[in-house]
Amino acid sequence: IQGFTINGNEVFDGLKEGIDAKGGSSDGKIYDNYVHDLLAGEWDMNGIYLDAWDRYQTNIEVYDNRVVRCGNGIIVGAENNGHLDGVHIHHNTIQYCRAGFNVSGWGIGSTHTVENVVFDHNTIIGSADNGITFSNASATNIRLTNNTLGGRTSMSDPIEMTNGVTSVDASVYINGNALNRLATGPSYLTGTNYTLLAKAPTPTGVRVTSAAAGEATVTWEAVSGATVYEVLRCTESNGIGYYKNLGAVTNTSFTEKGLAAGTYWYKVIANNDLASSDLSSAASVKIIS
Repeated sequence: IQGFTINGNEVFDGLKEGIDAKGGSSDGKIYDNYVHDLLAGEWDMNGIYLDAWDRYQTNIEVYDNRVVRCGNGIIVGAENNGHLDGVHIHHNTIQYCRAGFNVSGWGIGSTHTVENVVFDHNTIIGSADNGITFSNASATNIRLTNNTLGGRTSMSDPIEMTNGVTSVDASVYINGNALNRLATGPSYLTGTNYTLLAKAPTPTGVRVTSAAAGEATVTWEAVSGATVYEVLRCTESNGIGYYKNLGAVTNTSFTEKGLAAGTYWYKVIANNDLASSDLSSAASVKIIS
């Protein structure tokens, strides 16, 4: 497709990418969309994906979108020897995804050429893994400027390299980004032009009760300054394992219905305007059918 506009949509509850401009689709704009809740378990789906696939794809602008509770919020790539060139991603809000933005090297092809991408003035809040992920060693002229990057836990890197990437190209520019969390490990930042903001306090007093069959209600103490809370649930033995994000609420209680018999563990995260807290301590409940 040469020349396209995708705007004003709400995309949710799907099992594939929310919005996918693929296979050479060029000269387009993606804006003012709300993409959310593409959570499919271990392989959560991406919110907005620009994938050249096996063709040349260029001149795409992505802006004023909100992406919530997906795998990667926004991802750029060329999975099958394609070439993605000339992308401007700006003024988007990405919340509570596994990763906010991914410069991807995934795919079946031997090359994944991605270049001339600007990612600026975006806000990433509450990433479970990383704010920005580099998994493409051959990406060039990538500019990450004036973004707000927020992690969820002490293991959340503002910027991380994966998929065998050990360094980023010298033409990758990273500065002017505000970080609300710095990981305990390497954060792979270049330059010093960033600001460290305080994280949100961790919720306390988490309790779970069951007042009816198949129902669990999670409550916790209010956190000063928090504007929204996330509730996560684990079904694995002793509550050790993957915690699925169940959604966000603005009050201090959350009720889940339709549960099968078994034991469930819950944790809570507090978020203010910029920062996320660490995960709370777990609380459990036994559901009887």
